[in-house]
Amino acid sequence: RASGVHVQCGNLGSLEALVQYFADPLRDVKNDVDPDAAEYKVDYGSKDPKPVGDMVIPVASYGIGPIYKKHITKVSMMLDKHEEYGVIIAFDVEVTPEAKQYANERRVQILEHDILYDFPRMYEHYLQSLGSAPTEEDVVWPVVMEIVEGKIFHKSDPVVVGVEVKDGRLEKGTVICAMESKPIVIGTVTGIERNQKEEDVGRVNEQYAIKIDPVGAERIMEYGRHFKGPKLCSRISRKSIDAIKALHKE
Repeated sequence: RASGVHVQCGNLGSLEALVQYFADPLRDVKNDVDPDAAEYKVDYGSKDPKPVGDMVIPVASYGIGPIYKKHITKVSMMLDKHEEYGVIIAFDVEVTPEAKQYANERRVQILEHDILYDFPRMYEHYLQSLGSAPTEEDVVWPVVMEIVEGKIFHKSDPVVVGVEVKDGRLEKGTVICAMESKPIVIGTVTGIERNQKEEDVGRVNEQYAIKIDPVGAERIMEYGRHFKGPKLCSRISRKSIDAIKALHKE
């Protein structure tokens, strides 16, 4: 499937059981009879998931073994188009500390449990949270910048360049894209300096030196090799736009 959650389990048997449980319309009946007696066979070629009670939990990808940063990166690509699928179902499996921290930075939800039957409830709660009132954490300000000619201080990991803010508002924590033939995610702004003083916000018509760490990018990007600019912009989503409208009406 192109869209759906990611499932990660400790072994193949657990994986088959979990995916079948999400897709089996007789789930609740089997639970009442003998949940341990069910023989699970998964058709991974199925085009559409079956309803689970009054829910459908589509599975786009799956794996076996610990959850690492690479799994978070993969799932995070779902968030802009299908926030409801920005989820990793972790069934009886280790989640590395690095992956947990990165998931928090990328807004990927990791639903952990060692009991199979609790996941639909956990996922339903996650879906309900998406419709809750927006918070400041949801706000991502639109910004357009241009790299200042000759102000390339470090080309990669982190990218450090001089920029002029052309439109919008630059804040730390903003994920930045290079506006090439298609947007290329460079990373996240972790530093803003002006006249050798750290700033919290970058404003229009002002020049700054900014540090962009590769958090949020699929891989480490290098100036001159993967992108050339000069235009850079923030990566925004429908949710971030709605949050700005709700919390910053001015």
